[in-house]
Amino acid sequence: MTFICIWSPDWAAGSEIVRLAPTVLKVVPRVSLDPGRGLIWADGKSLNNSQIAANIASQLEHQGAIKAQFGLAIVPVVAQVAAQYRGGDANSAQAVTTVVPGDDRDFLAHHAITVLAPSPPLMSLFDGVGIETCGDLARLDQESVEVRFGAEGVHLWRLSRADDRRLIFTPMSRSLPEASLDWVDYTLTDPERLVFVINALVDNVSTALASRGLCARELTLVFSLASRDTHEHPVRPSRATSSRKAWMRLIRTHLDRMTLSDAVTGIVLRVESATGEVERQGDVFDRGFATARATEETVAQLLDDQG
Repeated sequence: MTFICIWSPDWAAGSEIVRLAPTVLKVVPRVSLDPGRGLIWADGKSLNNSQIAANIASQLEHQGAIKAQFGLAIVPVVAQVAAQYRGGDANSAQAVTTVVPGDDRDFLAHHAITVLAPSPPLMSLFDGVGIETCGDLARLDQESVEVRFGAEGVHLWRLSRADDRRLIFTPMSRSLPEASLDWVDYTLTDPERLVFVINALVDNVSTALASRGLCARELTLVFSLASRDTHEHPVRPSRATSSRKAWMRLIRTHLDRMTLSDAVTGIVLRVESATGEVERQGDVFDRGFATARATEETVAQLLDDQG
């Protein structure tokens, strides 16, 4: 991931970056705000980041933000320093500083230690031992830094070595598996043909669940009807599973009890909730341990069959 840090000397108030955030979102998929430092973070992913920065700058100019400075790097602190302490012509309206991957530590090394914003007491300690640049701090070992400068010193030591552990963007939630099939030339009313279609959908969903190490707690069958209505039917097993056989057995039971108001023109099968697959631990000398999973599945099947 490439971090795009955007900063301007005119953004003293946090309200300004809040106003500009929707403008940046028109160009990138994710934006994070740091009102305390007056920073806008944009997720460059693996796209053409120079072009993205140019597009963001163009959008910001339309909003009157003509002095935005951009820092592009794969490490957040490097991107931040590149944006706030740019090189080149300080009189130019826009500036984009790109740090090539692998040069992060060297880029920070020649900057003054003040770019890492040490607290006044820690800055006094740095002055006392002659630490003036990030490179001076990065050359020390962790143990000596911890003894002399404490927890804050270790944190800044990591930053000086381009080791930034901040979580700038929250993890993107992954959508749960879903499969669908529609047809327009005919309609279906035969239960067996519906089962044939659903079996293919369940196979796709079960494969997707297994590949992610998930077990579904609930599925929803959505039937598109010839009358242009839809019929949603939840299916909940007694035990979360990704087994195609288990789901098909349960769905067949539900289909036997289901009544649709018209012929079917399409089916969607989606996972509503899922949980991680948990491997049960036990004593290998326990005679019942080897058959515990089979027993649980059998009991779950009986519960599903008997309602």
